[in-house]
Amino acid sequence: MKRDEFMAQIARLLADLPESERMEAIRYYNDYLDEAGVENEEQAIEELGDPREIAENIKADLQENDFSRKQTVSHPPIEKTERRTQSERTTGTEERWQTEESMQMSGNMQTGEKTQKGKWILILILVILASPILLGLAGGLLGMILGLGGALLGVIFACLSTGVSLLLGGIALIVKGIWNLFHFPALGMAGVGGGLICGAVGILLLLLFGWFTFQIIPRIWRTCKIFLSGKIQKWKGGRKV
Repeated sequence: MKRDEFMAQIARLLADLPESERMEAIRYYNDYLDEAGVENEEQAIEELGDPREIAENIKADLQENDFSRKQTVSHPPIEKTERRTQSERTTGTEERWQTEESMQMSGNMQTGEKTQKGKWILILILVILASPILLGLAGGLLGMILGLGGALLGVIFACLSTGVSLLLGGIALIVKGIWNLFHFPALGMAGVGGGLICGAVGILLLLLFGWFTFQIIPRIWRTCKIFLSGKIQKWKGGRKV
């Protein structure tokens, strides 16, 4: 069957339908055959089947749609009432849940605030009770640090003073020993030897003084500075949080 004959039969068999529905059906099958292409028109028409059966199916579908629309129109109040009731129930349940959640959240916030205040009060009481022990420990620690610092400074100044004294005494012994070489050679040699020993020990003590002054003390100072800076930064970070 050719396309013109097929479409003519469809139009004739649907002549008793309203114009808009008949034209919609004709347009549908025209578009269908256009998509199939000229070379596949006959095969597409064979797949569609007899035009009489197509027209009967279209009319039956239209009758079913009309019946469904009538049923829907005849019972709208019941469906609307049921939907409205269900919507009101759902809305009321959601509002009740939201109210309960907000009350629970408010209660949790108040409980958290009371717990936080209780913790701070407990910490304050513990600090007051432990203040004598803490002050004693802090005083002992400060005293130990000051004692170590004083001992270190004492060692440094002892090295300086002893080194200078030995160096000057060694120089004096060397000079006196050289003088005695001309009169008492043995005594002079002993004096020169003793002066050299004293001078060497004095130089060693002065070197030790320089090592403490320019190596040990700067390292201790840098370590303390880094430690205190870290503690201060941590304390500031804690206060910002």
